[in-house]
Amino acid sequence: MCFVVAPAICLFLSLVLGWILSAVEDWEFSEGFWYVSAKMAGMRNPFVAKSPKSTHGVIWDLFISVLGIVFSSTVVGMAGMLAFVSNLPEKLQLGTLRRGVLALFVGVPICICATCFVSGAFMAWAEEWSLLGTTCGLGNPLTTVNPAEWDGRLLAVI
Repeated sequence: MCFVVAPAICLFLSLVLGWILSAVEDWEFSEGFWYVSAKMAGMRNPFVAKSPKSTHGVIWDLFISVLGIVFSSTVVGMAGMLAFVSNLPEKLQLGTLRRGVLALFVGVPICICATCFVSGAFMAWAEEWSLLGTTCGLGNPLTTVNPAEWDGRLLAVI
């Protein structure tokens, strides 16, 4: 449930705060929405080539940044409290040091790479990129490619 509710709240907050920021900065609504949604998702490369210039816009930008940090910390905390996560070491029988190290340095990276590959495949499909051009879905610091279409941007934010 956390993985459905959290993105829905993030998108709702992006709609509301993006609308307010676009009104304060005299931007189009879509520019405010994509600016805030990329900020809430913690993306380093923004979707729009604008940043707030007015004093009120900078204050809203600061508020949005703080809200994004608090929101993402809350989501991470909620995900850590899920019954699935707390029962995972017992189910995977990670009671020994060897199994714990193996899971940490082999199992977790393989799961992360598989997830990145799947999200990269969706992004490549939505943006009509080659799969290797998306760096298999890994984060923005590894590539300067940004989604241009709304569906690609939405996938990147989620």
